[in-house]
Amino acid sequence: MVLEPDRVGNFESASYSYAIARDWARLGLLYAQDGVWNGQRMLSPEFMALVRAPAPWWTTPAYGGQVWLSKATCDPWPCDAYWMQGIEGQRVMIVPSHDLVVVRLGHGIGDDPNDPNKPHPAIRAMAAAGKALVAAINRPAPPENRAVETVVQDVFAALGAQDRAAFHALLAPDFKLDEDGRLMTADQIFDLVAADPVKRRWTITQAQVQHAGDLATVTYRNTGSFGEGAERRVPEWTETAILRRSDDKWRLLSLHSTRIRQIAP
Repeated sequence: MVLEPDRVGNFESASYSYAIARDWARLGLLYAQDGVWNGQRMLSPEFMALVRAPAPWWTTPAYGGQVWLSKATCDPWPCDAYWMQGIEGQRVMIVPSHDLVVVRLGHGIGDDPNDPNKPHPAIRAMAAAGKALVAAINRPAPPENRAVETVVQDVFAALGAQDRAAFHALLAPDFKLDEDGRLMTADQIFDLVAADPVKRRWTITQAQVQHAGDLATVTYRNTGSFGEGAERRVPEWTETAILRRSDDKWRLLSLHSTRIRQIAP
């Protein structure tokens, strides 16, 4: 791989980087494997969390830590996908939930690949590839699975917006949270968040849903974004939620949350 400096000798890192497709794929695979290569951690969990977390100054979760995120649209690539982007439509697509890396090289035609009013051939090609690959790998999620996952997402959206009424409407009356051995009720959780003025946002990825009658279990990865600028923290958890269906509505019954500790390599 060749990394060229700019005219005053500084390495850009976001530009002037040249490699063959296989080497770009290796770099994408390092990210897809959560920064681990052949059993050795090369990128710290803290850095990987920063990469995947939406940048706080964006109004939509379209950009993370030096990569673009699929979270803003979840289409055509899965919500947890993110990518490195070249000026003429070059791409290193990383989709951890599908164990998938896609590299696209080649030249564009001089158009701005990010201008929505000028659909770029490279962008159209990658969108078509994304739809075809995801269709080949994944069967469409049943509507009931999507409904369960939506409830979990809405719970965290209401908590981040500090909307107590919306938060309680999504919970079963006997809801409990077990976070690292600490049991809390819905009001205790809400009051804890409301007492802290820091802006909070959570992003759910890699959700897996199972059903058993009127109960559903969903496991997922939860990435938080707390605060802004230099003070921002990006904690992550693995979580298991149990939902119960009553009156044709799914409500969150219990949540077990385990913090992912940020360990240096």
